[in-house]
Amino acid sequence: MITKARIEDWIRQVEAMPVAAPLIIRQMAERIIELDALNEKLRAENLQLEIGNRVKEYEKRINELEFQLSMLKRQLSSGEPQKEARFTLLLSNEKGQVLRADLDSAQLEDGAIITSLKGDPLGEAYSFQILCASPYEQILYLFSSGRTATAALDSLPPSDLNSLSWQGASLEEPRALEELVALSAVARMSWYDCCVQLTRFGFARRISMNYLKTFITNNNVGKGTRYDFDRTFRLVLANPTDTLALAMKKGALFSQAVSGLPVSPTELVHPRAGDYLTSAFTITPDQSLVAITREGIAYVQPGEWLIPENGQDHRTRRLFPEKDEEQQVIGAAAVSKEDWGFIFREDGSLMSFKISSLTNRRPIPISSSGKSASGVLAFSVYSPSNVTR
Repeated sequence: MITKARIEDWIRQVEAMPVAAPLIIRQMAERIIELDALNEKLRAENLQLEIGNRVKEYEKRINELEFQLSMLKRQLSSGEPQKEARFTLLLSNEKGQVLRADLDSAQLEDGAIITSLKGDPLGEAYSFQILCASPYEQILYLFSSGRTATAALDSLPPSDLNSLSWQGASLEEPRALEELVALSAVARMSWYDCCVQLTRFGFARRISMNYLKTFITNNNVGKGTRYDFDRTFRLVLANPTDTLALAMKKGALFSQAVSGLPVSPTELVHPRAGDYLTSAFTITPDQSLVAITREGIAYVQPGEWLIPENGQDHRTRRLFPEKDEEQQVIGAAAVSKEDWGFIFREDGSLMSFKISSLTNRRPIPISSSGKSASGVLAFSVYSPSNVTR
């Protein structure tokens, strides 16, 4: 490095020995040329880094625009008039296997078995989820690590109802130490202002829609957890005026206005040992709450029963005493009278029933075409007016 002291030393040498001036000047010139070459090399490297960063930035912006364009196309497609009231039912498990069954609402029967899975109906899986959606939907896969993936619903291979089995399922394979925890329909995400991320043990945070779109483009929304033993559970699209509702395995229900939710992970409910979230959704006063237990018992309450009253920021209710170990809530949802419910049972059967036929604290009705009940593993709702719920 050429310093001020080094330059002053050269000047003193020239003053003391004028005959040595050409040699000193030559040494200085060689050092300057060497430093200039090094400087040009560093400038080229900086330019390459800058170009690389710009390329990455442009690629990121292109991915975001492509995702938004795909969402827009699917929103427009879902608004097209349809000759038949067709919808798609997706059955998934934590291993990333997804079965797609296309159904016609005109053929649904109250309390009837739609189909039964062939072979081993459960496989090696232990956690199952049903999602009812429009055939034009965009599906978001959420993994326990916070990683996400998206796919057009119509890109998933359809299954024949008469030969439904896990061997014919599509696979979005989890990475090491991951599990698939949820499927969500996100084609209408631009209709909402935010999203609520929830963890299995009751922590929540509100994410603005702009951030959510960026997270989805980057294929990761983060864990949203505070503790290592916890993991992400659901993403719920919402608006600030909505009411968020949570259902716990041991019968507790919790509700809070979305506008009051924090932007950093904060505990909403504190489950006791062995308890955890089984459902998360939004609910309005004109809807009803339906919760289904593992034994197939339906709990039905009006929306006002759960929604906080004026002056309250949240509300907690119970479906049954916590000490009742035989009762376990498998799933809950906000419903309307014209909606249909679907359950997946331990014997591999998929069953449909009218929401309007349910009676509080009574078993799900089973038609003559049905068969003896077995444990319920998953529950979901199909609404003719909104199949993305």
